[in-house]
Amino acid sequence: MNTFDTRLMNSHIVETDFSGILSDYFDNGLFKQEVSKNNISCDHSRRSPTLSLIKQLEYLSRISNNDSDLPPNFSRWPTNVAFDDARAFVLKLPLMKISMPKILLAEDGEINFVWENEECYVDLGFYGTGFYSYFARNDQGKEIMGERIDVHTGLANPIIDLLSG
Repeated sequence: MNTFDTRLMNSHIVETDFSGILSDYFDNGLFKQEVSKNNISCDHSRRSPTLSLIKQLEYLSRISNNDSDLPPNFSRWPTNVAFDDARAFVLKLPLMKISMPKILLAEDGEINFVWENEECYVDLGFYGTGFYSYFARNDQGKEIMGERIDVHTGLANPIIDLLSG
């Protein structure tokens, strides 16, 4: 087991074996980050929501740029451009109207923002193309999807309506 601290983290614990990362966890008071064999994710508190999301993306970007070994089941890390797109998008999020998303890094290099509650499920993704796509489902099972939406236009109105309703 390795333990180390950085400016963004109060504590960071990594457990590894010969096949790669088994589990990885830290909590800095703003958010918690966990890595398992199947995903990398961040959870956060409600303090300073935009800053919290930006710091999460910065941290995840550092992991992807500094770790040469991919977690098992990952084909690639997200690109720096994907992180830039996600950060630009965060600045447009209407966080006074909607809750903060959970941020996940997918096995194929996509950065996902996920909202999940009793009323809906929303999965929004960035690959570094300047666009995002989304899939959403309400509590009655109605699905909506969007493709190639410019990250600088912010969250699509149907998703704002779903998340704020």
